[in-house]
Parts: sequence; C-alpha cells; structure tokens
Amino acid sequence: HKQAAKLVIPKLLKSLRNEKIASVRCALLKALGHIAEANPNAATITIQSLKDPDNTVRCAAVAALGQLHGPKDARITAIAKVMTDPSQEIRMQAIKSIRAIGANTPNALLQIQTALKDKDEHVRYEAIQSLTDLCNTPGKTNARESLTPILTNNDRHDFGAISEVIETSGSKAKWAVSILMKMLVDKKHTDIRYSIAHTLTYIGPAAIDAAPKLNKLLLQSDEYFYTAAKVLGSIGAANAAATGKIISVFNDVKRSKSIRIAAAGAILGIAPSDAKVTRQAADFLTHIVKTNRQWYKAKEFKTPRDREIARSMANQAKKYLMSQKPLSRPAASLLQDQLQDIVNEVRSIAGFYPYPSLAVDYAAKLVRSDDRTLAHTGIAVLIWIMKTGYVDYDLKKLAASDPTFWKINPFLKRIMKYPSLYDVHLRKHAIETLGRLGPSAKQAVPHLQEMTKWKDLRLRPIARKALNNIQAKPQQKKSNSANG
Repeated sequence: HKQAAKLVIPKLLKSLRNEKIASVRCALLKALGHIAEANPNAATITIQSLKDPDNTVRCAAVAALGQLHGPKDARITAIAKVMTDPSQEIRMQAIKSIRAIGANTPNALLQIQTALKDKDEHVRYEAIQSLTDLCNTPGKTNARESLTPILTNNDRHDFGAISEVIETSGSKAKWAVSILMKMLVDKKHTDIRYSIAHTLTYIGPAAIDAAPKLNKLLLQSDEYFYTAAKVLGSIGAANAAATGKIISVFNDVKRSKSIRIAAAGAILGIAPSDAKVTRQAADFLTHIVKTNRQWYKAKEFKTPRDREIARSMANQAKKYLMSQKPLSRPAASLLQDQLQDIVNEVRSIAGFYPYPSLAVDYAAKLVRSDDRTLAHTGIAVLIWIMKTGYVDYDLKKLAASDPTFWKINPFLKRIMKYPSLYDVHLRKHAIETLGRLGPSAKQAVPHLQEMTKWKDLRLRPIARKALNNIQAKPQQKKSNSANG
C-alpha cells in the first residue's frame, strides 16, 4: 500500500496543478486525503487549493488537510484562514478537520473557541462537539472552562451537541459528572432534566461520586425519583434506604408505568440481595416490551400518542433488560423472539430489511446469558451470519447445531461457492463481534479459521484479528498464574 502510494501521489499532485475542471480537482483532493501518506508536497499543494475559487474544491482541500500526515500546527494554521470563509459548509469542515488532526494544541483550541461565536448554528454545533471531545483529554481545564457556560445555558440545541459526545465517550466523560449533577438540581434546568439524567446514564459506573447526592434526592422528593433512579441504576449502586424506596415504588401498582419502569431498571442495575425482586423486575419489563410489540391488539393504546408513549416505554424497558450481566432468562427469551422477528420480517418483504445488523447485536447479547443453550444459540447465529452475510436462519436448528450441521447444510454450500452474492459488511460486523466476545466465542474458532482463507480477501485480516482476540486472553491468564 505504501509503495503504491509513493508512486500515485506525485501523479495526483501533478494533475491537481494543471487541472482546469473544478469537479476533477475536487476528486483529486479527495483521493489525496484517502491515501493520507506523508509527502511534503501533498500538504503544500493542498494548502494552495484553499484559495481555489470553487467552493467544493476549497471544502475538499480542508477535508484532505484533516486526513494528510505531516506537522499538525502547519495544517491547523492553514485551516484557520478559512474560518471566515463565506461558505458555511467550509467552516463546518474546518472544525471537523481540526478535530481529526487532533485538537490538543493551543492553536486548535483557539480556532474552536472562535467557531463557538459563528453566526451559523451548524458550525457552532460542530465546534461544541469538538470542544466536548477535547474535554475528555486529561488535564484540559481550559477546554472545560470554555464549555461550562455553554453546558449550563439551558439551550436544548447546545446541550444536545454536548450530550451526543458524552454518550459516546462513556467513562472518559467523568469530568462532566459534577457539572451535570449541579444542573440536575437547578430549577433553571427543569426543562432538560430528563436529558441530563439520560446523559449521566452513559457515563455509567464512572459517575459513582454522584451516588450519595442521588440517594438523597431520591429519598427527599418524588419530583426527582425518575431521574435519580435511572442514574443510580446505570451506576449500579445505591444505599439501603434508596434501594428500599426503589423497590417499594416498583411494587406500588398505582404508580404510573413510566415510574415503575424506571424503578425496575434501577433494580436490575443495583441488583439488590433479594433475587425474587430482581426476577419480578425483569418479568415486568419483559411484559412491557411484549405488550408494545402487540400494540395494535391492545385496548389501552387507542390513539397514535398512546402508541408512541407505549413504544417509548418499551424501548426504555428493553434497554434496562439488555444491560443485565449476566442476562436474565426473561431478557434472553425476549432476545430470541426478536431474533426470530428479524427473520420473519426478512421473509415477508422479499429480503429487504432496514437493520440487519440488529441480528448481530442481539445475538452478541444472547451470548451473555448464563443459560448455556441460549449462549450457544447466540454464537451459532453469529457464525451463520459470518458465513452467509444473510439474516435468514432457523433458531431451533442453530440451537441444536453440531459440527456436521455446518458441513452438510445446502444453503451454506451454495454461499461458499458464490461468496460475493451476500453482504460483506454484515459478515465483517459478525466477525468483529465474535472477536470482541473473547474466550466466550471459542465455539467459533474453527469457523474463523476457515474465514482466514476466505475468497474475499477483505475478510481475512479481520478474521485473523478476531481469532487472536479469542485465543489470546486464556494464554495471558496462564502466564499470569505461572508468574504468581
């Protein structure tokens, strides 16, 4: 790849100097960015393209600078010159490129802070997200000081930009816990209180410092019960008094469904010593999800708004159920139903389905079940999708599958003969998921070994990496025990 790039880059640069058609110049810059190999002339000529009269070419040049290798400060300084460009699209791309280069420099922070005052809300949105991303870097107090006024200005649009980054950052966003907790109890932020709690749940156990305050809030006022219970469940900790109140609210059938769902979710997260209560909470959430799946038959969901509320409650219930480790039997049973629903949908609409990757995600969660048969089924579904690139399986046969099943199945034989007929991206997703499961995916080892010799060369390195992940951990444990 590197040798090919060395040959191609000089030709691209020569064409870029002499090309008169704007769309071709744009395509050349995009190609240059994708190759992204270190070449002194590449950055120089790309920077010159920032003065191109055509908007699309300037935008492509800014994007390429974010991808090219070379000195960061020189590229950021060049990008800074287009921060006042008349085109909103170019200013947005400038912030994206600075973020891609690595905003961990004073110059980069200065450009992002400047963009926070941009007249266009989309540019500001991008700048806020870049600044939030920078806050995840340890020691970046300047960035956090710049972000705090934006975070606390009670603007839904600005808060949405920040929460999106926090939700994907997880424990890295621990720095935001104290600010978010202050906002949670501030009456000024009542309108976005649920959004604040939702954002805190993504930080998870790293937000443990907030637990004492959340315990007090939950005990002192019903006004904060929903939000406090939701966050305590995601942290996985609550004191005895708060746990007792959560259980009593869950057991109170006169309470609204949304409050009881929050209480049940908190019970699953906290995992109190009473196993019976945990089981009841899982059963209740499973019922909510299954009822919603049959909303068109249920008398209580008459209007579109009722159905939307039911769907929202069911999604929340499902999220609580799927976050369990290990997965409860009701949750595993629900996952099986949903895996079958995906197949039914595929068969009913002639192979067109919107989210086939959901089958991969659901199967991976099924592997967490403490029931061996269900865990085996989850791995078998992943193997099937890896081999076929297609979501059409028989769960009963997969649950009972043995090595012979994989050798004599006629559908698999046909797929092996014509591998390009089915979705390579779905196969890739299944292979990567098996790799992330580690030693619990041992059952897939012989199949992954086959994939390392697969006709489609794109899948071979991904299969090798997955095999290493599955086989490396046991070896590591062995060496540790020997050293001990």
